[in-house]
Amino acid sequence: MNVSEIGHGLKNTKQNFKAGKTKFAFDAWKQLTNDKWIINTIVGYKLEVNIPPIQVNAPRPYKFSPKERTEIHLEIQKFLKQNVIEENGEFISNIFYRSITNNKIRIILNLKPFNKITF
Repeated sequence: MNVSEIGHGLKNTKQNFKAGKTKFAFDAWKQLTNDKWIINTIVGYKLEVNIPPIQVNAPRPYKFSPKERTEIHLEIQKFLKQNVIEENGEFISNIFYRSITNNKIRIILNLKPFNKITF
Protein backbone atom coordinates (compact mmCIF):
# COMPACT_ATOMS: atom_id res chain seq x y z
CA MET A 1 0.00 0.00 0.00
CA ASN A 2 1.46 3.39 -0.94
CA VAL A 3 1.10 6.74 0.83
CA SER A 4 -1.60 8.05 -1.52
CA GLU A 5 -3.74 4.95 -0.87
CA ILE A 6 -3.32 5.28 2.90
CA GLY A 7 -3.89 9.04 2.86
CA HIS A 8 -7.11 8.73 0.86
CA GLY A 9 -8.98 7.39 3.90
CA LEU A 10 -7.66 10.27 6.02
CA LYS A 11 -8.89 13.07 3.77
CA ASN A 12 -11.53 15.29 5.35
CA THR A 13 -14.46 16.54 3.37
CA LYS A 14 -17.62 18.32 4.50
CA GLN A 15 -19.42 15.00 4.23
CA ASN A 16 -17.04 12.90 6.34
CA PHE A 17 -15.48 15.38 8.77
CA LYS A 18 -15.77 14.45 12.43
CA ALA A 19 -13.55 15.97 15.11
CA GLY A 20 -11.31 13.48 16.86
CA LYS A 21 -11.51 10.81 14.19
CA THR A 22 -7.72 10.64 13.79
CA LYS A 23 -7.61 7.80 16.31
CA PHE A 24 -9.86 5.71 14.05
CA ALA A 25 -7.13 5.75 11.39
CA PHE A 26 -4.45 4.59 13.83
CA ASP A 27 -3.37 1.61 11.70
CA ALA A 28 -2.99 3.87 8.66
CA TRP A 29 -0.85 6.29 10.68
CA LYS A 30 1.39 3.41 11.81
CA GLN A 31 1.96 2.60 8.13
CA LEU A 32 2.81 6.24 7.37
CA THR A 33 5.29 6.80 10.20
CA ASN A 34 7.08 5.14 13.06
CA ASP A 35 7.71 8.48 14.77
CA LYS A 36 6.91 7.80 18.43
CA TRP A 37 5.72 11.36 19.14
CA ILE A 38 3.25 11.29 16.23
CA ILE A 39 1.91 7.87 17.20
CA ASN A 40 1.52 8.90 20.87
CA THR A 41 -0.22 12.12 19.83
CA ILE A 42 -2.76 10.21 17.76
CA VAL A 43 -3.59 7.98 20.72
CA GLY A 44 -4.07 10.99 22.99
CA TYR A 45 -2.01 14.12 23.52
CA LYS A 46 -1.37 15.38 27.03
CA LEU A 47 -0.41 19.03 27.20
CA GLU A 48 2.89 19.47 29.01
CA VAL A 49 3.39 22.72 30.88
CA ASN A 50 6.87 23.41 32.29
CA ILE A 51 5.76 26.10 34.72
CA PRO A 52 2.27 25.76 36.21
CA PRO A 53 0.12 28.71 35.16
CA ILE A 54 -0.86 31.17 37.84
CA GLN A 55 -4.45 32.28 37.68
CA VAL A 56 -5.04 35.54 39.55
CA ASN A 57 -8.81 35.56 39.11
CA ALA A 58 -11.18 32.77 38.15
CA PRO A 59 -13.42 33.71 35.23
CA ARG A 60 -16.98 34.82 35.86
CA PRO A 61 -19.18 31.78 35.18
CA TYR A 62 -21.57 31.86 32.25
CA LYS A 63 -25.25 31.51 33.08
CA PHE A 64 -27.11 28.47 31.82
CA SER A 65 -30.69 27.31 32.20
CA PRO A 66 -31.32 24.21 34.34
CA LYS A 67 -31.77 22.13 31.17
CA GLU A 68 -28.49 23.45 29.72
CA ARG A 69 -26.66 22.74 33.00
CA THR A 70 -27.94 19.15 32.97
CA GLU A 71 -26.81 18.60 29.37
CA ILE A 72 -23.41 20.16 30.06
CA HIS A 73 -22.99 18.07 33.21
CA LEU A 74 -23.74 14.85 31.28
CA GLU A 75 -21.19 15.76 28.59
CA ILE A 76 -18.52 16.57 31.18
CA GLN A 77 -19.15 13.26 32.95
CA LYS A 78 -18.78 11.48 29.62
CA PHE A 79 -15.45 13.28 28.99
CA LEU A 80 -14.18 12.38 32.48
CA LYS A 81 -15.14 8.72 32.00
CA GLN A 82 -13.37 8.62 28.61
CA ASN A 83 -10.28 10.38 30.05
CA VAL A 84 -10.69 13.22 27.56
CA ILE A 85 -10.41 15.65 30.46
CA GLU A 86 -9.30 15.36 34.06
CA GLU A 87 -10.06 17.35 37.17
CA ASN A 88 -6.99 18.82 38.73
CA GLY A 89 -8.11 22.18 40.10
CA GLU A 90 -5.08 24.02 38.75
CA PHE A 91 -6.70 26.32 36.20
CA ILE A 92 -10.34 27.24 35.76
CA SER A 93 -11.71 27.89 32.28
CA ASN A 94 -15.23 28.66 31.20
CA ILE A 95 -17.11 26.37 28.92
CA PHE A 96 -19.87 27.09 26.47
CA TYR A 97 -21.68 24.90 24.01
CA ARG A 98 -23.10 24.80 20.54
CA SER A 99 -26.07 22.74 19.43
CA ILE A 100 -25.31 20.05 16.90
CA THR A 101 -27.50 17.51 15.13
CA ASN A 102 -29.95 15.15 16.88
CA ASN A 103 -30.58 17.56 19.77
CA LYS A 104 -27.05 17.06 21.07
CA ILE A 105 -24.55 19.66 22.21
CA ARG A 106 -20.85 20.17 21.66
CA ILE A 107 -18.93 21.40 24.70
CA ILE A 108 -16.29 24.03 23.99
CA LEU A 109 -13.63 24.88 26.54
CA ASN A 110 -12.53 28.51 26.42
CA LEU A 111 -8.74 28.22 26.69
CA LYS A 112 -8.03 31.78 25.60
CA PRO A 113 -6.93 32.94 29.10
CA PHE A 114 -4.81 29.79 29.55
CA ASN A 115 -3.14 30.25 26.16
CA LYS A 116 -2.28 33.86 26.95
CA ILE A 117 -0.12 32.86 29.90
CA THR A 118 1.34 29.59 28.61
CA PHE A 119 2.19 30.32 24.97
